[in-house]
Amino acid sequence: MNKENHPLVNKKSLEGYLFITENTGEKGRNQGQIMFYIEQGAYLCDLFSWLDGHHTCSKVFYLHEMKQWEFFENLDQLNDRVDKLNIFKNTGAVQHD
Repeated sequence: MNKENHPLVNKKSLEGYLFITENTGEKGRNQGQIMFYIEQGAYLCDLFSWLDGHHTCSKVFYLHEMKQWEFFENLDQLNDRVDKLNIFKNTGAVQHD
């Protein structure tokens, strides 16, 4: 994704965007949704399970942490990307529709 098309560019509000975080090695990837703007550069995000899609926790993230994330406007876009990432490859996990 080039800088001009990145959702953080020229957006006044990020609330509602779905995301997948960068792969950070041991921590792996997270998926979630930006819920609320808290203060300058800080957003409350809900994280969801890779196995069943249920809410697991809420966490505050800062814009500098979001630079490498992938953003999606809807669930279909997120699911298409998850399929391409092969998140469940060789894990024994069962994907749910």
